[in-house]
Amino acid sequence: MIQGFIFRAETSVSVGIATGRRCRNVGILAEAVPS
Repeated sequence: MIQGFIFRAETSVSVGIATGRRCRNVGILAEAVPS
């Protein structure tokens, strides 16, 4: 049960990091493209 919780927490962190990286890349692209 505790191992399952740790696994879920690590998965959530990994997904959060991947999402943050994706958002940051989109932000950089948005800044590079003139409005």
